[in-house]
Amino acid sequence: LSLLEFHCGATVTFGASWDVFKHSNHPIELHGTEGSLRLPDPDTFGGTVSLSAHGADWKDFESEGELYGARNWPYAAPDRANYRMLGVADLARSLLEGRRPRASGELALHVLEVMEAILASGESRNSVAVVGSVDQPPLLGEDEAASLLA
Repeated sequence: LSLLEFHCGATVTFGASWDVFKHSNHPIELHGTEGSLRLPDPDTFGGTVSLSAHGADWKDFESEGELYGARNWPYAAPDRANYRMLGVADLARSLLEGRRPRASGELALHVLEVMEAILASGESRNSVAVVGSVDQPPLLGEDEAASLLA
């Protein structure tokens, strides 16, 4: 487990594992001072997001009715949403439009710095500050997201 402190002041307890067979945990769980989130596998975009605010019962938010939440994979018998090429489509469009891609090298470097700080903190059993920073990419609006399907 890791305690992440964000620039905005938010704190999140973060735990992750990719080497456990048949676990019963949600792919991502975020626990903070105001509540907890259970998130689906980020590799495919679909799935249920669950929120517990201030210890209340879980409230589920289904994604099937959302733009990139519809089950479309595998083609023969879709059982999950699979839109993992959305980032590549946005990257290609950013190159055509001459703007910075949302999935930029700067963002990737920052994510790597955070992951390395988590490892270093675990090894040293001390806090490790992340020196670098990155501007949050602009959110992908509904209309722009829909246009990436074309």
